[in-house]
Amino acid sequence: MTLAALAAFAVAGALPAWAAPTFAPTEAKLTNVGALASDVGGSRYWAINATDSSVYGLNADGSVAGKVALGVTPTGAEAMVKVDTTLYIGDIGGKAGAKRSAVVVYGVTNPTPGKTVTPKTYKLSYGDKTSHDAGTMLATASGALEIITTDGAAYQLPSALKTTGTNTMTRLSDAPAGIIDGVTLSDGRVALRSADTLYLCDALTLAVLTQQAIDGQPAGGTVVQSLDGTSLILAPESFKTGTTVTIPVPSATPAPTATETPSASASPSPSVSPTSDPSDTSGAVVGKTAAEQAAALDKSGSVIALLGAGIVAVLGGVFVLFKR
Repeated sequence: MTLAALAAFAVAGALPAWAAPTFAPTEAKLTNVGALASDVGGSRYWAINATDSSVYGLNADGSVAGKVALGVTPTGAEAMVKVDTTLYIGDIGGKAGAKRSAVVVYGVTNPTPGKTVTPKTYKLSYGDKTSHDAGTMLATASGALEIITTDGAAYQLPSALKTTGTNTMTRLSDAPAGIIDGVTLSDGRVALRSADTLYLCDALTLAVLTQQAIDGQPAGGTVVQSLDGTSLILAPESFKTGTTVTIPVPSATPAPTATETPSASASPSPSVSPTSDPSDTSGAVVGKTAAEQAAALDKSGSVIALLGAGIVAVLGGVFVLFKR
């Protein structure tokens, strides 16, 4: 991340600098990770390759706790979220970005590493009869599921999913384009990531509150909130060769801007003259710096002294003339 990017984001009141990862998965078989989810109740994370028939349970440090065999092989498992006791796996992506009119979500109740399960299968279609590639599934505060398509749309799944027939999704709103993963934060905000940008969004409208470039990561990847709720984890597509980084969850309160009173060690900032308008926030420098004002005062004092000496000399001459 560049210093310029950090400075810009600090003014926007968002993400601090990247931190060393505490979650550092190294499982050699996770080389095409389509989805990563946190499971606070189970004190673990879940990861799945895009076309794998097993989901991996990971400990808090990223080490493998065990696998859960699904008995099905997804076409493109690109999203995953844990809601209460159910782990939902979104088979919603298309191979090489291909669009799909019909997708599948698998529901695994009480997943346990080392077990083989038979997930519930929910077939879904987009309510406006469109086709999309997607890589993101969110759970709202109420537990409702939403799918965010890569072409910038949000669709809500029915509150009561059925395992027979097809469940029809409802289009909710626009979303940032190019989103490959996302997570609803514990405070209700939504974090979405594209290949090169991390967005913080309003939970209801998905309007972007702030955004930041993601530097030094491969194009693919996931984002998830840490088990303790304090960090965002940005993981690469390959746990074998990629690097995972974490950042503190950004505060909902904007950081102080450059107009705040600087610390004692800060460089002097432009001081505004008494006649300037304090409400002017255009960014232009109004008035003179303290050094410029001091120089001006010194100059003015010198001029006044010279004028005073001249006047004294003239008065002295007049006094002598009248005395004669």
